[in-house]
Amino acid sequence: MKITRKINISVITEKKVLVSSTTVGNETIYCRQCAAEMLPAHISADFFGFSSRVIYRLIEADKIHFLETERNEIYICSVSVAEVLQKTLRECF
Repeated sequence: MKITRKINISVITEKKVLVSSTTVGNETIYCRQCAAEMLPAHISADFFGFSSRVIYRLIEADKIHFLETERNEIYICSVSVAEVLQKTLRECF
């Protein structure tokens, strides 16, 4: 008689992102629509676990608040991204 064992291995990872105030020059950037502090697009992508491509698609679909600076840098409203994420999760479950 052959005995087989089944082993389940779960790996839990954790990512910590430190975000300090976002400034252009000496000014912190705030969202014009909801007054939340804005983050650079690449930091927003890392923070929410998205690729930069997803962030830019959300911008193109006009689903999140954003601001483009004179130096062509994109800043994202973290509150609007969180709202999109919440809405998506509610639709899935």
